[in-house]
Amino acid sequence: MKPRYVVITLLMVLGALMAWFGGSEMVEILDASHIMVIQNPLTGSFSWYTDPGPKAQILGTITRYPRRSIYTFEIQMRFNDGGHGTLYGSIQYELPLDSEHLTLLHKNFGSSDAIQRQLVETVVNKSVYMTG
Repeated sequence: MKPRYVVITLLMVLGALMAWFGGSEMVEILDASHIMVIQNPLTGSFSWYTDPGPKAQILGTITRYPRRSIYTFEIQMRFNDGGHGTLYGSIQYELPLDSEHLTLLHKNFGSSDAIQRQLVETVVNKSVYMTG
């Protein structure tokens, strides 16, 4: 076997392995119910995507956020006269679609679970407590 063919074969195998392992981190598909941010691995900059379809990932870190979420709660209350009760409820909230506010939320919270736990639940629970 000629050395030229060996080199070509090795390059083809190496290229196939790179495509196999890196291919899953090159393109990401965004559905209509989510917002996605891709952080560039070299510069650290954020690219926000709000329109559905395929997006170039190029080895970046992906975080997805639902456009719309619901928070359901059950809060024990104590009234001024000493009575007790339970307040059942839910709220729906949507994330902003501009990159400035999305970046602020992403830097401060980092995930949709953290936004709900640390922001939405805290505000709702404190509001209910202060009005009860």
